[in-house]
Amino acid sequence: MKSTTKMTILAAALAVVSGVASAQPLNANIPFSFRFGGNVYAAGSYTLDVRDAGMKVFLYNRDTRTGAIALPQSPVSPAPEWIAKGDPVLEFTCGSSRCELSRLWTGGGSNALAMRHHKLGRDEVATIRLIPLSRSNGE
Repeated sequence: MKSTTKMTILAAALAVVSGVASAQPLNANIPFSFRFGGNVYAAGSYTLDVRDAGMKVFLYNRDTRTGAIALPQSPVSPAPEWIAKGDPVLEFTCGSSRCELSRLWTGGGSNALAMRHHKLGRDEVATIRLIPLSRSNGE
């Protein structure tokens, strides 16, 4: 009986610790303008925060001190190479005239999040740009 209680407490503590770690803000330096949540954002230093069990993504431009929120389309499996490397990442789908945030992964055992984004034109060739995320130091 005592062993079961200890295991339950340990499992609950691990769940709390994992939830706190995944809620930690992440930083990115994005060197190009991009679309997020239907708006265009300039290149710059950003903080990204995933909240409410992946139901909301907050993006804050540290240069202009402006922010935005978007709702992910769905959780998806992270790319195998992302898992192998283990580092959080933003994925942008770019066409001839624009880039748009299409997926993000906060690292660890979490799912990646597919973001709503526009389809490219029939004649556009898609390129994928990956931007690494780093853990926030409380800025």
